[in-house]
Amino acid sequence: MLEWIVFGLFVLITISLLSGKGAWLIAGYNTMSKEEKDRYDKEKLSKLVGVLLLFIDVELLVMNIVMNTSYGTQHELAVALGFLGSLCITVFIGIVYINKNAPRK
Repeated sequence: MLEWIVFGLFVLITISLLSGKGAWLIAGYNTMSKEEKDRYDKEKLSKLVGVLLLFIDVELLVMNIVMNTSYGTQHELAVALGFLGSLCITVFIGIVYINKNAPRK
């Protein structure tokens, strides 16, 4: 049950970011000074991070579905480690992409 609550929370955060309104959720953006923030397009940056979270949401959804099947319960550790590796790769690629292609004004 807890995994579905976490998934729902991630979906709400993703929707907020994809709408361009959730820049306050981006940790690196929040720690910038006012001058640094002015160099970035806040709405486009929010949408870019929202797309990354969309990929993570899909992975969480698939993981929740697989873990609640008989295959997931029989091979729980292997499935969990596989999805953890997949999430790490997705986050790493997403962060590198966002850092190189951050929308500037």
